[in-house]
Amino acid sequence: WVEPALAQLGRIGPDVPLTGLSPLYGESLHEDHRGSWRYDLEWKPVEGFTTRAGWFGAIHRAQEEVARGLDIPCPVLLLHAERSLRPTSWTEEVRRADIVLDVEDMKRLAPRLGAQVEVHAVPDGIHDLVLSEPAARARTFALLGEWLETLERRRDGARGTDPG
Repeated sequence: WVEPALAQLGRIGPDVPLTGLSPLYGESLHEDHRGSWRYDLEWKPVEGFTTRAGWFGAIHRAQEEVARGLDIPCPVLLLHAERSLRPTSWTEEVRRADIVLDVEDMKRLAPRLGAQVEVHAVPDGIHDLVLSEPAARARTFALLGEWLETLERRRDGARGTDPG
């Protein structure tokens, strides 16, 4: 019931600030906390930016649109963490799961993106896979490289050229 209520609030009061978002994801990234990345905290604060009801409403509407089907005409690669986690306090598992999005939703909705959707889970991946720990990051880039090579082979085959 919370999600539809927040989505409705986003329609009638888009500038209403939402509180209570966890700083755990930001803490898991930045080296001043529990992460290994150094970046400008003015651009990406550990606690995130103020979230407003309109933002939540827009996300809810976009998810409804995906659920209806998008029919994206080009190939789509969907990489996601192997699992989601909803921690209320710090645990080392935060470094090995998506604590922002629901992986099960991604898997369920992926086929509705289009006819050419390839989906892969990345073990120990986090929300932003390229910021994951080294093994998960390497797997992310390997999957991306393999997908791009497959697209190139298909393109060359369709043209009748030797990718040689």
